[in-house]
Amino acid sequence: STGPTDGSARCQTGSGVLPERRRALLSLPTANRVAEGAQKTELNCRDRTPRLAEGSLSQSLSQTAKVTKVPRRLDRRCHQRFAADRRRRPSSNFGLAFLHGRHAATVSRCRERQATAAAANLVESLSSTIEANADVMGLIKKAIVGAVISIAVYQVLHHVLYDAYAMWRYAPNRENTSGKRVLITGSSKGVGRALAQLYCELGAHVIVHSRSLKSLEEVQAECRKLGAGSVYVVTGDMSVVGQADKVVNWAAKAMGGLDIVIVNHVSTYVFETLHSVVSRLRSGELQKSMQVDLFSYAETALAAIPILERTSGSLVLVSSVAGRMPVPYFFQYASAKASLEGFSKSLRQELAINGSNVHCGVAILGAIDTQSAHDLLPKVFSGPIDYAPVRQTAVGIASVPVGRINQLVTPPALKAALLLASLMPEKTEEQIWQGAKRL
Repeated sequence: STGPTDGSARCQTGSGVLPERRRALLSLPTANRVAEGAQKTELNCRDRTPRLAEGSLSQSLSQTAKVTKVPRRLDRRCHQRFAADRRRRPSSNFGLAFLHGRHAATVSRCRERQATAAAANLVESLSSTIEANADVMGLIKKAIVGAVISIAVYQVLHHVLYDAYAMWRYAPNRENTSGKRVLITGSSKGVGRALAQLYCELGAHVIVHSRSLKSLEEVQAECRKLGAGSVYVVTGDMSVVGQADKVVNWAAKAMGGLDIVIVNHVSTYVFETLHSVVSRLRSGELQKSMQVDLFSYAETALAAIPILERTSGSLVLVSSVAGRMPVPYFFQYASAKASLEGFSKSLRQELAINGSNVHCGVAILGAIDTQSAHDLLPKVFSGPIDYAPVRQTAVGIASVPVGRINQLVTPPALKAALLLASLMPEKTEEQIWQGAKRL
C-alpha cells in the first residue's frame, strides 16, 4: 500500500508543514522498535534479499539495534528517506534493508580496524618476543662463553697447581707411612738415598738397593740412626736380564711382603751426539743402557705386581722431564723415559681392566740438585739452571703412593713449562735449542 497522498504530506515551504515533518523525522522509532518491526517482516526481507542466509537478517538487525541505539547517528538524508518510506508503506522493508546495509558497512570497517589493530598487536608481540629471544640468546651466549672460559681456566689451574696441592695434601707422615714395607731401587745416592732417609724418619721398613754392597753400607748406617723400623740391603745389576725379578722376590721374602715399590735406578748419564749414539748401538752399549732405564722397569713391575696384590700396594716409576720436553744430547735417556711413560699408562689401563687393586703411579722429575745433574747440564745449557732440592723431590715421590696419584710432576713449577710445551711445541723447541750450547 502507498502512503498518504494529500497535500498535508507534501513538502510545502511557508505553510508550516516542513517543521512538522522535521518533528516527525526527529520522532522516528528507536532502533529497538525497528528491530521488533524487522521480526514481523523477516520473510519479506528474505524474499527481497536472497543473498542473506536464513536467520541472518534478524541477527544482523539485533546487532544493529545494539549498535545504533541513538537515531541521530544516521545521515539526515537517509533518515528522511527512511521516514518517508515508512509512512508510505508501513510494512516496507526498505528502511530495514538500508539499516542492514549501513550496519554491514560499519561492521566491515570495524572488522578492518580490528584486523589492523590485531596485526599491529601481532607485530608488536612478535617484536617483543624477538627482542626477548635476542636477550635470552645473548644471555645463553654469555653463559656458554663464560662456561668455556671457566673450564679453560680451571683446567689450566688444575694442570699447573694440582701437583703442588697433591704434595701438600698427601704429604707422607708417620700416620700414613709408619710400618710400611718399602723397596727403593737405585738408593745408594741422589734421590733414591733421600727417599730411603725420608721413609726411615717416618718409621717405615726400608730395603735399599744398588749395584754394589759397598755403596749401601753407609746408607744403611744412616737409616738406622734415623729411627727406621728395619733396614735391609739388596744388590743387583739391573743391566742384566732377570736381576730385577730376583731383587723384588728377595725383598718380599725378607720383609714378608711389600707395600710400596719405588723403581728409581738409572744408568750412567752419557753426554752424547748422534754419532756417538750410533757407535754405542753398534758396540752394544746402547742396548745395555736401555735395559737399565726401560726394560728392567718392566721386569720389576712384572715381579712386584703379584706381591703388591696381597696388600693393595703401590708401584711408583720414576721418570724424567726429558721424556716430555726436547733435551739435546740425551738421546738414549730421553728415549727411555718417553717410552717409560707410555709403558706406565698401558700398565695402569691393564690393571684397571682386570680389576687389580694395585696402584701404578709415575713421578716426573726435573733438574734435581744432585752431583750428576751439576756435572752434565751445564755442558748442555748456557743459561742459569734452576735445580730443585733433593729433599723436596723425595717428598713429592713419597706422596704418590699416599694419595695413589697416577702422575706427579716435581718440582710443581715445572708443570707450567710442560703445559706450554704441549700447547706450543715448535716455540718450545726453538727456545731450547737457542739456549743450548753448540758442539
